[in-house]
Amino acid sequence: MRRLVRLRAFLTSQSAAVAAEFAMVIPLLLLLTLGTINLGVMGYAFSNLHYAVQTAARCGAVNAATCGTVGDTQTYAASAYVGPTITPSFTATVSATCSSVTGTGTFQFVTGVASIPISLSANACYPLQPAS
Repeated sequence: MRRLVRLRAFLTSQSAAVAAEFAMVIPLLLLLTLGTINLGVMGYAFSNLHYAVQTAARCGAVNAATCGTVGDTQTYAASAYVGPTITPSFTATVSATCSSVTGTGTFQFVTGVASIPISLSANACYPLQPAS
């Protein structure tokens, strides 16, 4: 009879219920938190990539002293990128109407369980200034 009373007391006790519920919820909460942080970092990386591309395209169109060649423009774009490490690569071209720069990189989205590579790319074309 005493064993039955102890078993009932154990089964109806709620002293460890909070700990058990917390143990079930914490992995999901951590996953959500890490995902939100990584999403913000990815947005920051994309914004910096876009800024570097725009700045380099403008430099290639209006600043012949700094960005006189395609290689100089690509180097300028690489130096203008200051975001998270995505190892961006830049390609610059000059057409009859604009200086165009394209930047690409791969962001590693870490979820805590896996790392997912996400490709980022940005393109900008700045109109060439007429010679005065």
